[in-house]
Amino acid sequence: MSGRLATRQRALLAALSGASRPVGIVPLTAVELQRGLQAYQVNAQVLSERALAAVYPKVLLIIGEASFRDMAWAFWRHQPPQQADLGGWGELLASFLAAQDEMDDWLCDLARLEWSAHLALRAADLAFDPASLNLLASQDPAQLRLQLSAGLSLLQVRAEAWSIWSGKAGRESSETVVPVLLWRQRWGVQGRRLSQGDSQLLQALIDGRMLEAALQQALAFDAGFDFSAWLQTALREGWLQGAALVTPAA
Repeated sequence: MSGRLATRQRALLAALSGASRPVGIVPLTAVELQRGLQAYQVNAQVLSERALAAVYPKVLLIIGEASFRDMAWAFWRHQPPQQADLGGWGELLASFLAAQDEMDDWLCDLARLEWSAHLALRAADLAFDPASLNLLASQDPAQLRLQLSAGLSLLQVRAEAWSIWSGKAGRESSETVVPVLLWRQRWGVQGRRLSQGDSQLLQALIDGRMLEAALQQALAFDAGFDFSAWLQTALREGWLQGAALVTPAA
């Protein structure tokens, strides 16, 4: 980058941010400032649409390209990126949508599902520790904590949002709230609608509760909850990283 171009870019950034002009930088002319602002806006509009479309393809499909483009640019101005990696931008889109007049709740939930799926794909790999699960047979569950896999998330969403995200139609009202688990499996993201017992157990584990407390929470909502069946599913699907013994403080 030439020295003149770098100087002009620093001046443009100062103008955009309203900051004081750095010492030694000649102020931009009105024409240069207008051209710089136009170039910045065009570039930002393209980046905003491209970044959000990569994370929210189903929201894009629902609202259409033109509306999505306008929404992405409005969100960029409302919540501009704070880092160079645009893959980490867009977390607050669901809240932004919810703040709009006459916005459907299920569409906001769909955005939450897509962001959680995005996070699952970006989560760091954690090594599975199968030997640690032997603690389940030898230790008091009041002193055991199950460790969940990276990127796993539990959401409460409208059935309509789940149906669109998963492609599985439900029989209940579209406004019914259902528990949904998302997790990474190999190079993709899987989703499963959960029973109340499964949901309560997982929520307790996500909250960091001991296994015994988590089991009690699940049984309070589902007296027939079968932990053995849940454990088999969790191991088969890759929900667990391992188990840890947590001794009481002295």
